[in-house]
Amino acid sequence: MRAEAESVEQILRMIREGLVIWVSSAVLGLEVGRDPIADRRRCAEALLAFAGETVIPAAAEAERARDLQQHGFGAFDALHLACAESC
Repeated sequence: MRAEAESVEQILRMIREGLVIWVSSAVLGLEVGRDPIADRRRCAEALLAFAGETVIPAAAEAERARDLQQHGFGAFDALHLACAESC
């Protein structure tokens, strides 16, 4: 768990320093907004502000997500992957 936290910190540092661009998606914003734990939701929403670009899923991403769901991915995971593939 510690290695994971350190990795996340390193990635966030790289984003702040402009070394990488965080490409998010509207799907992530929707998923974060559904978190029932208010403090965790607010922290995640604050992190989303660091995203340099946001992918809005369209028909192609929806179609790809349906295909991924047929291969066992859950709805949100399929949409996340479809949006990532479209970048």
